[in-house]
Amino acid sequence: MKGHIAALSAGVAAMLALGGCTPVRIAGFDSLAAQGELDRIDVTHVPGWRDGTFRVGAATGHLRRRESSDAIGWGPDIIGPAADAVRIGSVARFGTVEFAIDRLDPVGRLEGRCRYFRSEARGQAFGVDAAAPLDPLQLGCAYRIDGRDAGSLVMRATSARDMADPRTGTVTIDGLTLDIESTHRLGGVGFRVPDAIGYVLLTNGGETAGAVEMTGAQDRRMLLSRQPALRAAATAALLTLALFPDPGNVD
Repeated sequence: MKGHIAALSAGVAAMLALGGCTPVRIAGFDSLAAQGELDRIDVTHVPGWRDGTFRVGAATGHLRRRESSDAIGWGPDIIGPAADAVRIGSVARFGTVEFAIDRLDPVGRLEGRCRYFRSEARGQAFGVDAAAPLDPLQLGCAYRIDGRDAGSLVMRATSARDMADPRTGTVTIDGLTLDIESTHRLGGVGFRVPDAIGYVLLTNGGETAGAVEMTGAQDRRMLLSRQPALRAAATAALLTLALFPDPGNVD
């Protein structure tokens, strides 16, 4: 994860160098917004800690996040979680994300409950600490709309391409399924960073049903399809991804 943070920091620095205080953006987001087929809706005041409230347009939601870790192996004796001490062995990180929001167009009340898990193997190579994915990240969610069971989301880490650690998956709401793809390319400078800085939703025919940009500290920019048939599934997926604290592939 430290390497991921360094890469993203380099991207931020490049954007600042090119445009003064220009915000970091994902490639292609603004051009999608300009096409006029997607509505721009912002998720704001996302809490940085475990619990809190957030806003989607004029609607207010409640968020509860829990994260934990487990580890087995060898390392120095320190005070704190075993995951911070193990140098040779394996470490798992897992947690839950729960949210609820009322008066959210067009779904009314939307509730989501999610679990995620991933693990890594730790060892040494030429005297240097090293880590590699063991069980790739998996995220699973269940949803209710206006009190009824509505569908689910499944997303997982896939094989790395270039520098990126991609995530792919599907969301299905009321029988309609959309594909989920992570985005890693920075706008302006054009290079890719390891961590997902946004997501795009696609229909089976390749049509863009939504997108979310996650480069803001507490705010996220979302684009939602104007087609009523796609909007509920797109809303559930993008809001989940906007609130999900991705633990990365390794620490």
